[in-house]
Amino acid sequence: MTEQNKMRKKMANTIRFLAADMVQKANSGHPGAPMGLADIAVVLSEKLSHNPKNPNGSTVTVWSFLVGMVLLLSIRFYIFGAMI
Repeated sequence: MTEQNKMRKKMANTIRFLAADMVQKANSGHPGAPMGLADIAVVLSEKLSHNPKNPNGSTVTVWSFLVGMVLLLSIRFYIFGAMI
């Protein structure tokens, strides 16, 4: 396994942990989508760009499935470091 793939696996597992933690703390929801889609989300997140100093130049991606909201929040937290 290459170093890049090891890092991707670690990122996906972190997203899974964050998703499970959110569902547990909210005492509501289901972590199925985040658990199953974490690997795909990591690969897709590599294609996103974000520059806090120039938000208008950032890549904006809209995922329109409510079932994956916990997944989206986990990715956002992992990549950007804060819940917005």
